[in-house]
Amino acid sequence: MKMIVVLTVISVIAALLLGVTYSVTKGKILAQDLNAEKEALCTVLPAAVNFSDKITGTEIEYYKGTDKDGNAAGYAFVGEGKGYSSILRIMIGVDTACNVRGIKIISQNETPGLGTRVNEVKTNETLWSKISGKKIETETEPWFQAQFRTKKLEDVDIITGASVTSNAVKDIVKKTVEKFGKEPKS
Repeated sequence: MKMIVVLTVISVIAALLLGVTYSVTKGKILAQDLNAEKEALCTVLPAAVNFSDKITGTEIEYYKGTDKDGNAAGYAFVGEGKGYSSILRIMIGVDTACNVRGIKIISQNETPGLGTRVNEVKTNETLWSKISGKKIETETEPWFQAQFRTKKLEDVDIITGASVTSNAVKDIVKKTVEKFGKEPKS
């Protein structure tokens, strides 16, 4: 009986501490999420120079991007869905005709070395270039995400060994763009 009481007290204290920690950090977590969204806007809609505040539509919240003359350059919105081992949050940019112009994975917690490769940036760096100190240009955008800028959705290559995550990203983008396509634009 004594052991049950001790374990119960420890569990209650741990739960209270976890609750307090969450309530203290909740604001910072939300601020970081909003900051990640704002940074992703420029990546998914490079033609836009200004973005509206978040617009609440009938089914989806989105941002409107405008060019330097104030004309609509496109729209950006967040899509969410289940990957292999986590929920994927993806910022998606489309032009005014609803063609995908870019994606940026805002958050994911997929299997390291497999599903996390959706954020992998290719490099041409070799051991010899590191030893010799030779500077090698590397890409700035993850290669998997860059495909969405230039290919049709059905032609986007999946990552070997991470087909569930790759297909989940494609599916999230497709479903979210379809949902946005039904949205009246402002």
